[in-house]
Amino acid sequence: MQELRQKLKAANDEAAGYRIKNKELTEQFEAQQQGSSALKQSLVQTQISNQLAAQGITNSKYAKMISSEDIEFDDQGNAVGLAERIDQLKRDYPESADAKRRAPKVDASDKQPSAKPLSSAQKLLQQTN
Repeated sequence: MQELRQKLKAANDEAAGYRIKNKELTEQFEAQQQGSSALKQSLVQTQISNQLAAQGITNSKYAKMISSEDIEFDDQGNAVGLAERIDQLKRDYPESADAKRRAPKVDASDKQPSAKPLSSAQKLLQQTN
């Protein structure tokens, strides 16, 4: 009977050690998952911003309109389905894709245009003539 109690105690001690090890590994796994999730979120936002900029959309409010939770990555690290979402965004908000054209700066005053400073080569040419 004493031998059975010793084996039971040894088994309980071993099980307690496994429970502690399991708890430690679970905490490490959860920390890794949180870090991985934050890294993925950062990667998704970068991909969205890069794709929008490549298509001429620079306003950050349009990047926020694309749901980053649904975006997955293939084996090469490319976002799958992001181009379709951007096309849908451009259809829903056509003003997002229009590049704003700035009016040229026009000076309508009567002032004479200022003379451009001469380069050293031009100054030498004037002296020789």
